[in-house]
This record gives sequence, structure tokens and C-alpha cells, in this order.
Amino acid sequence: MVSGIALTIAFLCLFEASIFKKDFFSPARVYIFTQSLTLGVAYLKLNPAMTDFHILTWAVFLGGMLSFVMGCYAVKLIFNIKPSVSNNKFAYFENYRWNRHIFFAFIMFLTFLLPAKKIFDYAGGIPVLSPKISEILSDKFSSIVGHFSYPIALIPLTVALFGAASFSSVNSNRYLRYFSRFMVVLQIVALILFYPGRGPIFISIASLVVIWNYFKKKISAKILLLGIIVLIGAFIAVAQVRDQYGSNSIQNLALDNIIQLPYTYIANNYWNLDYALNPQVPFARHPPTYGLDHFVAPIPFFGRSIREAFGWDDMFNKSIVKLRGVNTVNYLWDVYKDFGGIGVAFIPFFWGVLITWLYMRLKINLQMRFLLLYSFAIIMVGFWWFTIWYKMSFMLGFLILAIFVITELCQTKKSIKDAL
Repeated sequence: MVSGIALTIAFLCLFEASIFKKDFFSPARVYIFTQSLTLGVAYLKLNPAMTDFHILTWAVFLGGMLSFVMGCYAVKLIFNIKPSVSNNKFAYFENYRWNRHIFFAFIMFLTFLLPAKKIFDYAGGIPVLSPKISEILSDKFSSIVGHFSYPIALIPLTVALFGAASFSSVNSNRYLRYFSRFMVVLQIVALILFYPGRGPIFISIASLVVIWNYFKKKISAKILLLGIIVLIGAFIAVAQVRDQYGSNSIQNLALDNIIQLPYTYIANNYWNLDYALNPQVPFARHPPTYGLDHFVAPIPFFGRSIREAFGWDDMFNKSIVKLRGVNTVNYLWDVYKDFGGIGVAFIPFFWGVLITWLYMRLKINLQMRFLLLYSFAIIMVGFWWFTIWYKMSFMLGFLILAIFVITELCQTKKSIKDAL
């Protein structure tokens, strides 16, 4: 029943965007869609670890959703800003310095070669083909590359920078467009070969999808719906076949291998959330972190000691993992871990206000700075079902700083005036 309701809500988000010609990538719609869709898949209960939520888990999950949506609509009610009706929504880019833009993007790509070299030397060859790839993707990564991990974390921004320069609607120089398209492919291939972590790769691809939506053509809700129907249909079909074959047949084992990996990657975020909020041992819940855990972690020499002294988990969530090997969790666990119920009531609301304000600025004034900031903000919201992301303080700080510096050096006074 829960699965059916959650998946219906997700489909209604797509249906409403399609029928009323709405932008699917609005903050409230993306939040409700991704959280409902993934919860619906998790509640198919294809793994015994996925059990019914406790009352506290439901209160945190639904309370967080309500808080975020209220933040989104509070901005719209207070400011009541209408989208731009300009005949040329790309006027800003007519005087944008694309040569500088691509130069800075290429410099950022070159910084990726520093950690790539360290990873290559550690693996003794191409990392994705090395038996050490599991170590590279584990918590040993920081000791392998040290502080050179930041260029890898910023690769999605480099992909987005080159991706933005690839569209003829904003960049009239075809040679720069061709070079940018080549660099987009090169960077994604480089990520796969040297650091095939799902985070940077997914964020890179998602940033291209969002930019396409605003520079080329709105992503059709019908296409999204078709893809989701095929995916959910596959999950349900395999669940039915499992019952048909029984639990011990060879056919069932093969089907388990096909379905369990993607299902587990989705569902573990919800069973870990319930497990963390409702520990089996009384009073064994993770100590409050007050939002400080990911700020002290990057501090050289002392960060790890501070975290261990307070008994705080690192990004691998070791204390709240229900099944070994799958350690991601819905962002609401970090919200609750920081400030309890008060955090659930106010932190999603704050992000709803901030991201919706950014979204409305983008709709009014399509500038590179707003586009890049909103692209990563909405990706953050879309991925909240399995990562907190905004608590990666140093990476997020570098990301925002790079966006502001690059766009400030590339835009002109005339381009800003043309966009108004």
C-alpha cells in the first residue's frame, strides 16, 4: 500500500508538469518526486532488511517534506515574482566572454590530472582495471590522494562549464562548441577510468540534463515518465517472478543478481534511516553533531581526532549501517542528528526558501552564475534521498567560490544589462 501511494505521488508530479506545461525542475516538484519515487521502490520490500517504518521515521520523513515544500511556497507568496517575458531570454550571453569561460574550465580540468596521477601510481595502471579499485573507492581514498581530492569533487563543475559552452543557443562560436563537447566526453571518460565513483559521475550527467533543460529544450515529462514506468515495471515484474520460482531455484538466484544491486542501492537509504532513528539498543542513538561534524572533518591533523573524541561518524555512517557494505542514508538522518525534531522542522524549510529564491532569480534573469548555482542546488535536492551533500562544506565552498569568480571574470557590464 505504501509503495503504491508513494509511486502514485511520483507519477502525479510528472503528470502535472506535463499537462500544465510546468518546469519539472522546480524545487518542490523535484523534492516530492525523488523522495516519493525512491520510497515507493524501497517499500517493494525486495530485501528482508527493508521493514515497515516506525512512527518516528514517518514523522521525520513527512515532516521534512512538508517543511521543504512550505519553504518553497513561502518565497512565492512573499515575493510574487513573475518570470521574464523578454523576447530574447539568451540576451545575456551575446556579450559573454566564452573564450575566458573555456580557458578557466580547461585550467580546472588540468588540476584533475594531479589526483589522477596519484591514483594511477597507486593502482599500478588504469585504476578501473586494477584489483585495487575497491580500495580507491573506499575510505582509504583520502590517504591516497591527500588534499588533491578537491579537483575530483569539482569535476562536475568543469563538466557543467564545458557543457554550457556546447549549446548554439548561447555560444555562436562553433569551434569553441566542438571543443567543449569533446571535453565533456573526455572528462566523463576520465572519471570512469580513474575514479568510477557514482557520485561525481551522476552529478556530472545530471548537471548536463539541467543545463539542457534551460539552454536547449525542456526535458519532456513524458520521456521521464516512460523511463520510470519501464524501471518500476522491471522491479515489479521481477518481484512477481521471484514468487513464482520460489526462493531456492537457480532461476531465482539469477534474477536476484539482476535486481538486488540497484534495489539495494535505493532501499538501503530508507532502512538505514529507520535503523538510525530507532536503534535496537536503548539510548544508543548517534550523539548530536549540531552541524559541526563535516566542518571539523577536513581540518588537517586534528579533524579526525575531534570527530573520534565526540564519537561522530564520518561520511561512511558506520554506526547506523543495518547491512554491511551499504552505508548511504537519506539526508534527513543528518538533519535529525544535528538538531533533532527542531532541525527537521526548520532546516528543510531554510533550503526550500533559499533554493526557490535562486530558482525564481534564474527564471527572471537567465545568467550563467544563476544557472550553475541552481543546477547544483537542484541536483543536491534530487540526490537527498541518499546523501546530505550540503554538509561537504569545503567542497561546497570551493564550488560556490569557483562559480562566482569564473562568472565575474567572464560576464560584461553589457551582458548583465542585456539580461535585465
